[in-house]
Amino acid sequence: MIKAITMQVATLLKKTIRALVHTIPIMAPYRTWFHYNGKQSTKRLNCEHRRKYKENEDLFVLDNFEKDRLNELKTDGYTVLEGFFSEQVGDLRVKLSQFIDNDQNIISGDISTFDHKYRITLADTLYNIPEFTSLAYHESILKITAAYKEEIPVYYGRAYRTLPTPEPKGSSFLHRDGYGDFTIFVFLEDVGSTNGSGTYIRGSHNYNFKSNIPFSWDERHIRDVYNNDFDWVTYGGKAGTVLIADTTGYHKGPCWEHYGDPGNSSRDVLHWVGVGMNAPAATENGGIKMKLKKGTVESLTPIQKLFLTNDNVSIED
Repeated sequence: MIKAITMQVATLLKKTIRALVHTIPIMAPYRTWFHYNGKQSTKRLNCEHRRKYKENEDLFVLDNFEKDRLNELKTDGYTVLEGFFSEQVGDLRVKLSQFIDNDQNIISGDISTFDHKYRITLADTLYNIPEFTSLAYHESILKITAAYKEEIPVYYGRAYRTLPTPEPKGSSFLHRDGYGDFTIFVFLEDVGSTNGSGTYIRGSHNYNFKSNIPFSWDERHIRDVYNNDFDWVTYGGKAGTVLIADTTGYHKGPCWEHYGDPGNSSRDVLHWVGVGMNAPAATENGGIKMKLKKGTVESLTPIQKLFLTNDNVSIED
């Protein structure tokens, strides 16, 4: 009885301390240390992924284009590859639409906090449409993300359609993800203010003193700190555009400029994520166990195969 009460009190104290850490501006120095310590813990958790990267570093030599994107990612927290897959996405979007229109292999939930009623996801995306593999595992994207994290990250995702919402929901509010997380979007159609663009605060990925001053994720408080319009970046682009972002920076999306406008429309994307924790923990905490066809795996290059593990991939005939 006493032990149970003690545990309840300890849990309440932990929750109170966490709430104070994220609500009092004067706690910014502590939050800075707290997040730095979290990053170091993540590096220790990912030591096996870092070792694998170091052992195969000769495969990850970057060309000038990839170096420029990596520098943008380090400096700003995001990089955009405009129209990178413009020739491929048209046919892939048609195939995705066929699954959605026929309600075939569609799931209503997702790993995201975004309201799943407005997201239509193709289950086992790479198994049902193997052609998506050449986008999700494109060597330039893998090399940029691996060089940025200095490891072979835990890597998974799906293709889905997001419907316009009557008001902001879930990820449409400013937020930041866990330590070391990053996201990759491939826009399967033109994306803008009427069909789910997003916002990223340039430089907020650094988890430095400045990024920890906001005492809540309320946009008003964040704008008090990041008050230069240059810092607030709206992302979207032509069909085939790729966005790579360190989501430990403040971001939100999908968003519609005028919620409830009858002219708003849906957005089709291929969305891939990397997580800042070890592979078993990632799958236990809602990660996706991807299914690939054996023939697809056999066609992959050595770099691409490095991103496949028993934790995030199952191979079937």
